[in-house]
Amino acid sequence: MTPRTEVTTRWRPASGVGYVTRFDVQTSCLDRFEVPQVGGRTILEYWIPAEQLEEFNDHIVGQIVEVARFERVGGNVVEIPGGETDSAKR
Repeated sequence: MTPRTEVTTRWRPASGVGYVTRFDVQTSCLDRFEVPQVGGRTILEYWIPAEQLEEFNDHIVGQIVEVARFERVGGNVVEIPGGETDSAKR
């Protein structure tokens, strides 16, 4: 199981849909945030406090790309084909 599959299928199945996105953020912004290991040896994620999210969003560079989408189908969470599509920024 890849980190993106694990995160989306195990951590958010109750919401019915989960997205994995890719985007660039200015390094000067990212350097301010903690990057803890979460859920497994290979899973690292930035922790952005809610009160700093607007500022973080202002430092996104370029497009936000949908890498994968997962939906609840019956009792299972499955990956829906069609990832890697460009999405409009915000």
